[in-house]
Amino acid sequence: MRVGLEAVISFLPEKVVKREDFAYLDPVIPKGMEEMFRGADEFRRMEGEDAVEIMGVEVTKKVLDRAGLKPEDIDYIVSANLGGQYMIPMVGTHIHHEVGFPEEVPVLNIQTCCASFVDGFTATHIALYQLVDLAIRDAQPDEPVDTSGFGECPTSG
Repeated sequence: MRVGLEAVISFLPEKVVKREDFAYLDPVIPKGMEEMFRGADEFRRMEGEDAVEIMGVEVTKKVLDRAGLKPEDIDYIVSANLGGQYMIPMVGTHIHHEVGFPEEVPVLNIQTCCASFVDGFTATHIALYQLVDLAIRDAQPDEPVDTSGFGECPTSG
């Protein structure tokens, strides 16, 4: 198994929304805070009830293609997102099905609606340190193990 970043891609929906489209909200912005609430001059929006799922599928297909990988090459999927139409089975599971990953490939769905990106890295961090803990235990089965120097993670001595 190898872990790494194989490709970086971008996906921008075609619809452009300009700041002026939301100018009608300007009167409710507290005086002196206009710059804080100004936002980007333009951003992209994908419409539809399943926009998050569609974008997730398109991004996954695009990154697999750029990396020269097939769904069969993937051992584990971590999907961290904000939103989506389906609370169950969640976005990662939808991507898994639509892209055609093998059934035995697990999906970790992380959706906290405010910190999913950070939580995804936190979950990955904990999982990696648990793997380190297991590797050390396998290498030294009769020795007590202290992996506390590896960061904040659940370990036992």
